Amino acid sequence: MRLFVGAQYLSDKDFGESIVRPSSRGLNYLTLTLKIYGGVYAHKEIVEGGKESKDITSLQRIGKTLTIGEDTFEDLDEVMSLYFNIIVLQLFNNTTS
Repeated sequence: MRLFVGAQYLSDKDFGESIVRPSSRGLNYLTLTLKIYGGVYAHKEIVEGGKESKDITSLQRIGKTLTIGEDTFEDLDEVMSLYFNIIVLQLFNNTTS
C-alpha cells in the first residue's frame, strides 16, 4: 500500500485514526500513517528487528522488535498504546485549547 493509498483509506476516517502498512523502504520497515486533521497526515517509519534475512517466512512476519527513533517496542499493540495514542492525545489537547 503506497503513501497515497494510506491517506486515501483514512480520508473519511476520524481524526486520530491510523493504518500500518508495509514501507517502500523494504521488508524490514513499516509505515504508520496517522490522520491529524482533514487532509493532513503524519507518517512514521517503524524499523522491524529480529528478522532472519535468509528465511522468507521470517521476512513476511512482523519483526520481533519495532523501533521508532530511540524507542523500541515488542508489538504493534505496544506501539499504538505507548507511542501513537500519546501523540493523538497531545494533538487533540493542542487543537482544543
